[in-house]
Amino acid sequence: MINQIPEENISDQEKDAATILRVVLPEQSFNFMTEAGVYMGLSANSLEDFRSKLETIDVNSVAYHITAAISSAG
Repeated sequence: MINQIPEENISDQEKDAATILRVVLPEQSFNFMTEAGVYMGLSANSLEDFRSKLETIDVNSVAYHITAAISSAG
């Protein structure tokens, strides 16, 4: 495990990977929304969890999040 390796022996790339692949707290989870922007009752707390839920949610939720991200970007 990366936690057992002395930090000076861990590359920046390995640190980045550990950050990306970590499990986050419930309050930091990604909340899936319906196309109307209503919480669906599904959250993902890791990249693997997010990937598995993408296989089961309504595609309109993905469209909502993409549209919301584009809108908030400017």
